[in-house]
Amino acid sequence: MVTFKLEQFAITADRIWQKAREENRLTHNPSDEELRGLVEKQPGVRKTVYGNFVAQSEPTSRSAMFTKNSVDHPFGEDELKLLAQCEEALGQGKIDFHRQNCGQ
Repeated sequence: MVTFKLEQFAITADRIWQKAREENRLTHNPSDEELRGLVEKQPGVRKTVYGNFVAQSEPTSRSAMFTKNSVDHPFGEDELKLLAQCEEALGQGKIDFHRQNCGQ
């Protein structure tokens, strides 16, 4: 069995962040004007008569049959593969990161 430490999620996220920053692909804490421009370009987003943006989205609540945790199901090879896929997918293209979305 593969040993999996939960810190690997944070380590992978940090590696993705650093790589994007070094390659100048990271938009971090854009101004409100820049952020509005980014949101406006997203597919399915529309502006209300009051100038706010709205978009229809999928429900985000967790469903037990699709949820795994490390207490009931030890993490291992599948999670390592998932982290590698995330790193590969986020290793290219622009990344927009805003303080209000991520608490920073």
